Amino acid sequence: NTWLQGRDKPLAQAALAWILRRPEITSAIVGASNAKQLTQTLPAADVTLDAEEMAMCEAAWYRIPRRAPKT
Repeated sequence: NTWLQGRDKPLAQAALAWILRRPEITSAIVGASNAKQLTQTLPAADVTLDAEEMAMCEAAWYRIPRRAPKT
């Protein structure tokens, strides 16, 4: 989350904006537990990430540990 400091982009909005800008993604499912979470997340549709922010999101995505497929 520290890379977002000073960029005026909440983490949830930046993450959703990144997903929505990926060409292979046609829609995103937003899980909100309450109306406040939903109103905080929906503005992501209008958030623009610059190239550096997109690259940071990509890097974070590929650092997430993954389980090996079951054989």
